[in-house]
Amino acid sequence: MENRPSKKAILFCVILVLAASIIFFALGKWQMGNYSKLKNNCTSEVKGTVVNVGRGHIKYSAERTNLSGKYWKHIEVETDDIFKLRHVYATRRSSKKGDEIIIHYDPKAPDNYYIGDEVENKRSSAFFAYAASGLMIVFAAFIIIIEMRLQKQTLKQCIYFDTPYCRFLFVDSGDIGYEGEIEWNLNLAGEKRITAFFETDASVAVPCKQLRAIQPGKCYSRLEKILSDKERIDHDVKKLVADYFLFRPELIKENASEQELMDDMELSYIGICRNGDTEFDLYSAHHIYVEDLRFMIKADGNKEIHYRTDEHIGSDDECCVVL
Repeated sequence: MENRPSKKAILFCVILVLAASIIFFALGKWQMGNYSKLKNNCTSEVKGTVVNVGRGHIKYSAERTNLSGKYWKHIEVETDDIFKLRHVYATRRSSKKGDEIIIHYDPKAPDNYYIGDEVENKRSSAFFAYAASGLMIVFAAFIIIIEMRLQKQTLKQCIYFDTPYCRFLFVDSGDIGYEGEIEWNLNLAGEKRITAFFETDASVAVPCKQLRAIQPGKCYSRLEKILSDKERIDHDVKKLVADYFLFRPELIKENASEQELMDDMELSYIGICRNGDTEFDLYSAHHIYVEDLRFMIKADGNKEIHYRTDEHIGSDDECCVVL
């Protein structure tokens, strides 16, 4: 299988593209608002004449609202009783010295004005921003469609096993088996889904084209028994772990009760091994101060609790207690 970006990376890209689309749309709306405001309100006119053109630094102080870029034109205005600006600067575009220019202004607010037909540039900018926004949405949809198709192709290439609980996908990352996400509403403190894994009866990896020969067997039957009685299993596992840590008060929240410890625990993983072992991974967010907490039921029936304390961080050591 070729390496592909993770779902989180793809989701991040889609969100980023959609955010860019929203920004372009907002810019377009802003520019269209400016265009409409100027076009509708600037109903009065005065004439002006281009007296100079140039580039770079402007030597004279004058109104520069309509100036952008380094190429400019200097307009001398035939003012009236309302529009008082005698000299204005604007972007040169195709103007040359001696050209006559019409300045459109708002009689109620003469500081709002535009020169010639340059207001149309704002509408063009708005259309460009709208088009960019639409292209971003199309691009985001394209990413989603491609990802959905790739997922379908991946499922066709993967071996999977459908059950009443979820679809289990074949994995071969050291342990050969099937993995899936199962609803687990018994976790009161957090995640309502857990990962379940069961090994196959075969222990030797085979070429991808022959994977269909590997089928669920005894390990799945053991997992199915757990899932069919999950309320009792969840309660018993959390109770045994809580009862153990009640005798290690230095590792739990002060004065925490058995029920508080159980309610704070989350089951995150169930693993069924072909050697007969069963593993339950647990997590306690607030009440039990350990890492990598596991409850094991060994093939011989013994029960073990594994965990790491602050003393074990940075090493391969862990506490292993046989109940």
